Amino acid sequence: MNKGLKIGTVLEGDGPNGAYQAGVLRALRELETNYDCLVSTSIGALNAASFVKGDYESSSKL
Repeated sequence: MNKGLKIGTVLEGDGPNGAYQAGVLRALRELETNYDCLVSTSIGALNAASFVKGDYESSSKL
């Protein structure tokens, strides 16, 4: 891997996207994928906060 590269993702709003994001973020966490930056809006912001906290139970109830 190239050193100095940053990894980021953008999470958009909308209910169906939010449900999908929660599952994908959970899988990425299980694969020990970490991000340097998360940019989000609406439900994506809630999912990003849950991802950073490691609190999947709250995001799966949204």
